[in-house]
Amino acid sequence: MVRTKKLLEGLGGDGVTVRTLAEFTRNSGVYVSLKCSRNRGTIPLPQQLIGVSTMKDAAKEAYANYVSLGRISFIPYQDEARLMKIESGIRYLLMRRTVSNGFMPLEKYEAFKVEFQDAKFNYMVERDRILNKWDDLVAAFKTAVTAVVDESRLLQADKEKLCKELMAKIPSKEAYANSFSMNLVVQMFPAQPDVASLPQELSADVMNTWKDAVLDNAIECIASLTQEVFDMCSGVAAKYADRGTINGNSLNGLISMGQRIMENNLFRNPILNEAANLLKSLQTIAPEATDEQEEVVENVLISLYQYSMETGMELTFPKKGLSKSSIEAVIQLRNGTKNQPA
Repeated sequence: MVRTKKLLEGLGGDGVTVRTLAEFTRNSGVYVSLKCSRNRGTIPLPQQLIGVSTMKDAAKEAYANYVSLGRISFIPYQDEARLMKIESGIRYLLMRRTVSNGFMPLEKYEAFKVEFQDAKFNYMVERDRILNKWDDLVAAFKTAVTAVVDESRLLQADKEKLCKELMAKIPSKEAYANSFSMNLVVQMFPAQPDVASLPQELSADVMNTWKDAVLDNAIECIASLTQEVFDMCSGVAAKYADRGTINGNSLNGLISMGQRIMENNLFRNPILNEAANLLKSLQTIAPEATDEQEEVVENVLISLYQYSMETGMELTFPKKGLSKSSIEAVIQLRNGTKNQPA
């Protein structure tokens, strides 16, 4: 069972109530999600064209350019790739700006909103680039489809019919343009519900659900950030065990993680604060002092692991990191060293 008061001791420990925690949460962040949609510009590959293997050069080129994973795309790969890059980029930024489940610190929201607006602008620029050459795209697609269909064993009348069916599935220019949307959904953390007019039993159920949501959000934010730090440090420690060194990229990532903890430790968890200070101290250690760097990483790992045992906050062990037995062996070794007589 998770020891919630232990996790929230940075906010005052026993003095924290569900109501004060809810108010603190509402003043600390908002839930942010992204809704992004568009016509993907693909059509299922007709059954008649599946298995067509012997093709002339024109058909081979058309097949390679327009067919993938059982679908025909009437939007060129390069255009689709640019759209996907914008989508994935803003989703990544959203993930990096949030703590857990889309909960974003208020201090980060305004900066993220600017990033979102830039992404939306670029998204529509790419859409307009496609619209500006729409007629040429449709004509090129028709040529490609005709070349591929001609390689099938269908009768000529059936080939013409299939081509018409495929072309009919292309949306109009206006419909394609209107299919694009990119919007933010921003929601405040729910305030204490007004249950005065509800029957007593229903009122109790609503309040219990709200209380659970308040506690679960705080626990999840702390647990998610803890797991993120643990995963990174565990991966670096595993590489150090194999190579005896910590490369520059890993070192910079650990230092950046220290800053990320400080920005996202909304509930002032003391162990996370300690981890942030330890990781940021890496920038003061000489680059060649890899043993000192590794000791800092081990200290963070041990601290988080032991804290998880104390609080009941479950940690998972990454596949490319240190195992549970390896961390426990390090702890035993350190404890054995400390207990040796002088």
